[in-house]
Amino acid sequence: MEADIIYKELVDEIDGLITEGVFSSRWTLIETYHQIGEKLTNYSVHESIKPEDLVQRVAKDTGKSKRTMYQSMQFYKKYPDINTLSQGKNISWHKICNELLPEHKKDKPTLDEKIKQFIEDLYPRDKRKEFITIVLKDWEFWRLNR
Repeated sequence: MEADIIYKELVDEIDGLITEGVFSSRWTLIETYHQIGEKLTNYSVHESIKPEDLVQRVAKDTGKSKRTMYQSMQFYKKYPDINTLSQGKNISWHKICNELLPEHKKDKPTLDEKIKQFIEDLYPRDKRKEFITIVLKDWEFWRLNR
């Protein structure tokens, strides 16, 4: 009986360590990206370099993605004081990128909108409406039947 209690305490302690470790590593990652964003933003301003050019160069030289570098800059610009995050330290980098940064997924055009724009750019005005209607019907059929 006492062995069961001691074992339960062991499991609870290990669970606590894992939870704290995961929490700490997430927050450390967020702090790291915030610092990267600060350094990139300050360098861009100080050296009069366009952010896009700096991001591309740093991403290439560090082997990290341009997207991550750009999101780090966005994050720093939106939250210069990291302690002002509304969720506090109970947040992940994924959530920051997908819910808090300016380029949220909802702002991006849908695939249907991209297809429509592609066709409008490609086909003459008099044939466009007919072609768009056919393509979108085919797309809808494919999407529903896959």
